[in-house]
Amino acid sequence: VGFKKEIHVSGVDYLKRNPYNYVWNKIFRRSAIGENRFLHGIKNTEDWLIIMMSVVNMQNVVCIPEIGYYYNTNNTGSTLRNKTIDNLKNNYADTQLVHETLLDFIHQQKDEKAIHVLKKALNYSVIGFFYAMFVDRMPMYYVSYVINKYKSIGLYPPLKSFSEKAEKFRKFLRLRYVFLLALKIRERHDK
Repeated sequence: VGFKKEIHVSGVDYLKRNPYNYVWNKIFRRSAIGENRFLHGIKNTEDWLIIMMSVVNMQNVVCIPEIGYYYNTNNTGSTLRNKTIDNLKNNYADTQLVHETLLDFIHQQKDEKAIHVLKKALNYSVIGFFYAMFVDRMPMYYVSYVINKYKSIGLYPPLKSFSEKAEKFRKFLRLRYVFLLALKIRERHDK
């Protein structure tokens, strides 16, 4: 989200405004990150997790209107560009670990506002995760497996998020059998 002028907000308020974040457009004081570290071996959504865990407890986040970095979206070597089933499964496994780690982190929080904003951001990410599997045409058996896994840890069906757009897909996703049927029909159509 772009800013027209410099603003100062708490970490919770920042995450309310920006539920999905990347590290490439941030500068952190080392002390602000504390003991939070990237998960070893993760190549997908690792930056989002470190931001959620670090920013939520910050007292002062400064947002400036300066553009200091341009992200290259044409990187053909990116792991997210490789759409083979095996690579997609690896990326999705990374995302699942990130979701589980954030869920554990949420359970350790004491501040109700922090818990609320982290849960909304997690729900937004979970909805986006299932949307990506739908768009990437993942096989129904795999999506069904992931739904069962998410159900066992309390992340399926996902709850409301920050986004009206995500809310539309969440309603479709909550109809598990309709969602899986749509995947199955599409698989047959693709053959």
